[in-house]
Amino acid sequence: TFSNNTFKNCLRGGFLAKIEMHYEVAEYTLDSFCFISNRQCDQQISTYQSSPPILIEKNNNQQIRLIYKNCLFQDNSNDARGGGGMHYKNLVSKANYKLTFTSCRFIGNTASSSGGALFLEIDKDITIDGCTFIDNKSSGGSGAIHIEIPTSSSSTGVVIKGSTFQGNTNNGSASASASNGASLFIRANKEITIEGCTFTDNKSNGGRGAIFIKIPIESTITNTNVVIKGSTFNENTNQGNEKCISFENMDFTPLSITESTFTDCS
Repeated sequence: TFSNNTFKNCLRGGFLAKIEMHYEVAEYTLDSFCFISNRQCDQQISTYQSSPPILIEKNNNQQIRLIYKNCLFQDNSNDARGGGGMHYKNLVSKANYKLTFTSCRFIGNTASSSGGALFLEIDKDITIDGCTFIDNKSSGGSGAIHIEIPTSSSSTGVVIKGSTFQGNTNNGSASASASNGASLFIRANKEITIEGCTFTDNKSNGGRGAIFIKIPIESTITNTNVVIKGSTFNENTNQGNEKCISFENMDFTPLSITESTFTDCS
């Protein structure tokens, strides 16, 4: 069992912990962890090109669903890249993840680039369910979450549901980053679903809205379908013209926005 642990005030260039698995497992849950006031410096483990706080490594390429459940990420920072709370990138050879975050809280995390709380660039599915993102900040790019899925991946897509985004800030300029969403940036040619979420008082100094969804330009014919349903947008602000939701390269992508409310976007 690996649960109910706290990592606090750790200065790190790599991982806080690494678990090596030498047996077949379909999923692994990290339950009730607290990551508080940890700082990621510019050192990087070149083998992995990534710096999640905990690395689950397998000795084969078997796919695994990694679940973060009831975890707290608060006041962490990343001085080197995106993902103040967590940075996952290019891990398929070492950890073939599907990632799920359930009932997690991301509060007051900061990053030097896109994704004040989370930076996720992986080859598989991403699910964020019932999570809270409050007062996260980036110096350029999305204030809370940056998600990027390669066009050649086998992922079925991104699902974000029942989650709250409040007071997240993108402090970059409109020209500083290609992922200038106030709270959420997604770049993928897969299924993208945002349902039952609330976006309140998120701010962007760039040219995009609370959500920025970008379809890769090389994907002229995709299996992408973007659905935004039952969500609420309140008092999100942006220095540019796009206040709530921004899209790019949507020429071949079905889009559905239903049962949602937009209030005082300025």
